[in-house]
Amino acid sequence: GALDLARAAGDRKVEVATSVSLGSVLSLLGKREEALQHLERSLAIARESGDREGEMHAINNLGCVYSDTGRYDEARACFEQFLALCSESKHRWFEAAVLANLGVLLLRLGHYKEAQAQTERALTFSREIGNRGIEASALGLLGDILIATGHFEQARAHQEPLIALAREIGDRRVEVEAMLTLGNACLALGHYEGARVWIERQIALAAE
Repeated sequence: GALDLARAAGDRKVEVATSVSLGSVLSLLGKREEALQHLERSLAIARESGDREGEMHAINNLGCVYSDTGRYDEARACFEQFLALCSESKHRWFEAAVLANLGVLLLRLGHYKEAQAQTERALTFSREIGNRGIEASALGLLGDILIATGHFEQARAHQEPLIALAREIGDRRVEVEAMLTLGNACLALGHYEGARVWIERQIALAAE
């Protein structure tokens, strides 16, 4: 495969990139221990060969897999290492994406105030660089945090523009999730008709 070819050619940069990609695919397939092996190896090679960009990709993906497997301390350490590297290299796109990942982790840990702060930073950076995908992810996450902390009106205010943004960029999953969050916010506020409308729209869209 591509990984064997990269190793045979002695191309460490391609080997790192291929191993990171393979780790990501294995994680999506649920083979997380195998994914971790590839990602940890790619991180070691990237550091050994001075491949800063490969190191950043490996650290971020490791953080995501650690988070998905409940290894939250290790996940947080990865994301914080990544942010330190970002501040050195001025990779704003990377920084916005990892701030959103850190926001997800902190929400899972119940650290709502910190989760909101990091997610708002991700939202600001994504708008500065014009990355609509990260902006959508950050808005959705912010809605989840605000629902979790009982700020239902603010959650609703964030989800309405998110639905428009999701339609603009063609992200059906984000649109469905935003409708559900909006329905839950309306329900919590006692706006039962609004909740019914949004949840019915969410169900219809998810069924398409």
